[in-house]
Amino acid sequence: MDVWSAITERKSTTTFSSETPSKDLIEAVLEAFTWAPTHHLNQSWRFDVFTGVGLERLADLDIEVSLSELPEQIDKAAKDKIIDARKTTVLSAPVAIIISVPEYSDGKSRYLEELSAGAAGIQNLLLAAHEKGLASRWRTGKLSRSMKAKLYLGLKENEEIIGIVHLGYAAENKSDSGVDRYRIPVADKITWHDS
Repeated sequence: MDVWSAITERKSTTTFSSETPSKDLIEAVLEAFTWAPTHHLNQSWRFDVFTGVGLERLADLDIEVSLSELPEQIDKAAKDKIIDARKTTVLSAPVAIIISVPEYSDGKSRYLEELSAGAAGIQNLLLAAHEKGLASRWRTGKLSRSMKAKLYLGLKENEEIIGIVHLGYAAENKSDSGVDRYRIPVADKITWHDS
């Protein structure tokens, strides 16, 4: 598969099968992440991979974070609906990878450069997953902004979770297995400075 095809054919998947990719395959797409451009070769990123019971614990943490932000007077039916939705989201794929950028200071780089390198790495991961026949979805949300999640992972307050990538195989015969592919024409986004 050529790079242009991978870029234009890859899509975020919302419906995964229950089949878990092998650890070797997960490590291969994480290896692709590490080839992202990184300022001064800092490679300031970290991966926490959740499967099986670990993924169920992550779902519990996501539920806890979501419930902690609710008003105290919420009724049980609304609360149960949120619990079901959060559990369904986290357990939608057999693998969840939390990508974080720990604090890094080499005196030459700014933290924004480290975050940008991490985002480039996630794109590498998504493209490599697509090339290897895996489905993926990159999301953030409340869990990625939560201090509880940072503590769970052993991160400091000023360190950032930059993404949660769900990984697996796309469910067959599902019409909702990808999001809309529309892109605004690039000409609408360009300002030329040539005179």
